[in-house]
Amino acid sequence: MEGVELGAKFNSNLVSVSVLRQVERMEISVNVAQFGGPRPLAVVVGHERSGNHFLMNAIAEVCGYTVSPYLDLDHTDVNINFHHSETLADVLGALAAHCTASVIKSHHDAEFFAPIIGDVADQARVFYIYRRPGPVMASFWKFIQGLPWPEGPSAEDAVTFAQAPPAGRLLRYQMAQAETMFARWAAHLRGWLALAETHTHVHLISYEALRDDYENVMASVCGVLGCPGGPFLKPDRENYVKAPEAAMHVVNEEDWMLLESWIAQQMPTDLFAK
Repeated sequence: MEGVELGAKFNSNLVSVSVLRQVERMEISVNVAQFGGPRPLAVVVGHERSGNHFLMNAIAEVCGYTVSPYLDLDHTDVNINFHHSETLADVLGALAAHCTASVIKSHHDAEFFAPIIGDVADQARVFYIYRRPGPVMASFWKFIQGLPWPEGPSAEDAVTFAQAPPAGRLLRYQMAQAETMFARWAAHLRGWLALAETHTHVHLISYEALRDDYENVMASVCGVLGCPGGPFLKPDRENYVKAPEAAMHVVNEEDWMLLESWIAQQMPTDLFAK
């Protein structure tokens, strides 16, 4: 594969992605940047508020990809039937054929990718970023309460939010209903852990490791993507998705303690406990 110099200029084009499966024949136009030659797709997946944009921005900063624009595997950017996994495989294949330099993002459960994950092994490198559930629930509660539409369950505090059944627009990312928002997080992590165990092109990255051991984690990411390592500059901390009114919602110290205590009682034994 051809290397790309760090800081290289990209061609940002409106690319037509042809999906030719018999079940769904369509052409999708997406705005992506393109490399001058073939490189693997950089796909970042994670539960909401797990550090997706941190990792995406780091890949752009260090590995020669770009997030200007990034491509969101969601109906806003790629309006397909995500439940038809073969269509998803065709979209990824077409993006690889177009030498896509834009980092690709998804919040979907592993079940959406599982039937076709082996089909894209030569085309994509998938990075699953995960984060401790307490900060995820607290950040997600603030984010959802700050949106002007029902993205998820409405709750007075982060503890109630973690205990609430999933609801609203976020249901598009899950294949089946979960009992609580915390159970949804656990199922999301467990599904991607299982895919990573059986597919070498699916790579696990801890948010905490990326934050605290940035150079070593990004050196590993560079190796996976086949790009030269360093310099390992950190992206702007403020460059991530925020809800308009999220700052109005605060998790106080008492709620933090209640949230962490409740999560500790619920934590499945097969997932990390800290």
